[in-house]
Amino acid sequence: MRRAFTMVLLLGALGGCVTEADLRREREWREKQKADVAQAMSRWDGITEGQLVDGRGPPSSVYVVGRTRYLSYSRSRIRSLGENVYRSYCDITFRIEDNVVNDWQARGDCY
Repeated sequence: MRRAFTMVLLLGALGGCVTEADLRREREWREKQKADVAQAMSRWDGITEGQLVDGRGPPSSVYVVGRTRYLSYSRSRIRSLGENVYRSYCDITFRIEDNVVNDWQARGDCY
């Protein structure tokens, strides 16, 4: 996904549709999003699976390996940068052991 995003930026820049100000705003936005996601995700550490589902709703998918459960929440959205429009996605997976959230991982455009 990052390659696709980079390609969109590159093609837009070559075509003159994305300005330096657009790129700067996008970088600033990503840095803020990254910090916001990390802060928001830290509140889920150590809670029970039930509390996670109560707070976030039903997961998009569940994968079980032995006594470990992985709950994934996925979303996609349309974003624009200058005159370019693209679809982005985010997948956040929580690892649950002994009914307690003990790790999470974000993939895609979560930031």
